[in-house]
Amino acid sequence: MKKSRFKNPRAIVVIICVTLFLVITLWDVTVNGIYEPVVINADHFNAGAGKGSLVTRSGLLVLSVLALLVWIPWPFNWKVIILKLGSALLLGYFLVYIYGWSATGLERFSPGYDEQTYQEIVARFSEGEKITAEQISDLLGAPLVSGEQDNTGPGIDVWLYSYMPTCGFGWEKRVLCFDENKRMEGHFSHSEP
Repeated sequence: MKKSRFKNPRAIVVIICVTLFLVITLWDVTVNGIYEPVVINADHFNAGAGKGSLVTRSGLLVLSVLALLVWIPWPFNWKVIILKLGSALLLGYFLVYIYGWSATGLERFSPGYDEQTYQEIVARFSEGEKITAEQISDLLGAPLVSGEQDNTGPGIDVWLYSYMPTCGFGWEKRVLCFDENKRMEGHFSHSEP
């Protein structure tokens, strides 16, 4: 009977979990992140988090880290344990970093967007100043996307200055609303955890 090349089946579990996590993360970041078009009526606008792939990646991250921890104590040789512990910690840190970046690092802001300028516009609006779309374009530039949103009334033009793809969470929503006369009617600013 031919012996398996892998003497430790735990190593196979680690390789499978880590590979699945990396492949699904790469797919999600590419398809649901980098190449996802910015849309005004994003399904995840109110929810804040993206598709179920985020949950899948979270589960695979936990399984990968647990598999790394189970892989460490065998065999009972201190040199091997220290080597495995070090490599497990490095790989675990790398996986957590990749997950964090893929979940929060792909948020887009419009070119020319400046948070301080946005907050000044919101403060001026709150003080009762009538601000036009042209003035805002001069200060912040063009939005990522504009148009009518499903949850606003007819004739309300919504400008999105930020967008988080469906592969992530933690959207720093920066939204301005305008009436038919292109005067600012409202704003929505929300920083999700």
